[in-house]
Amino acid sequence: MNQRYDCLTHAYPSRQAVDIPQFLAAAARSLKAGGVVSVRDVVVPGSRLRGKKAEQQRRAGQHVNAFLQMSWPGHGRGLSQSEWQDVMHQAGFSLVYERVTAVAHPFHEWAVCLPAADRLRLRALLIQAPAPVLDYLTLHGAGDRITFHLQELCIIGKLTGHHTSV
Repeated sequence: MNQRYDCLTHAYPSRQAVDIPQFLAAAARSLKAGGVVSVRDVVVPGSRLRGKKAEQQRRAGQHVNAFLQMSWPGHGRGLSQSEWQDVMHQAGFSLVYERVTAVAHPFHEWAVCLPAADRLRLRALLIQAPAPVLDYLTLHGAGDRITFHLQELCIIGKLTGHHTSV
């Protein structure tokens, strides 16, 4: 029997290196008509636009992804908010809710489980980041008391049934 659901949720799929388009396509197949999917994940800088500023945002997203991958072995590529919007639409979902929240992380707590050499490299990646990355992370403090912010997206889509192949 093929059971269908009213709602599916996934928290932090990028931490588990989930293939997001594949996950959303599977969610669309598993939901009842009008069902909803809810996802919470860290979003990285990015842009749909073209030009120098958009390219800086994409490079900043790559830098943040490198930081996250060094922090969490096995971390996949985090998406930007606009990428999330696009993959949701491509999988047949209309967006019904989006909210980005800045979440503060004290660096000493963030990196406590990493070996000392990795903590040092991660800290250097953080404090020597280019300006667009520092703008995104809103770094505060100095020395051992650095706090940075990651942007977390809560996005909810309703299955419309009109999707492109993923």
